[in-house]
Amino acid sequence: MLRIRVGVRYKCKKCGAFLVEKNEAGYFISNKKANKISMNGSIYKIVCQCGIESKYEI
Repeated sequence: MLRIRVGVRYKCKKCGAFLVEKNEAGYFISNKKANKISMNGSIYKIVCQCGIESKYEI
């Protein structure tokens, strides 16, 4: 599980598609094709368009 940092663009490990980014204002920008599922409060599971699941802590 990765903690999302400001200004870092996270990509899929398999296909390299952009998944999520946190900007300086604290807002999250995510890929429209990726499915973002909230699990427990600040932990999100993001499923890429190629089917790979990633867990991120916000």
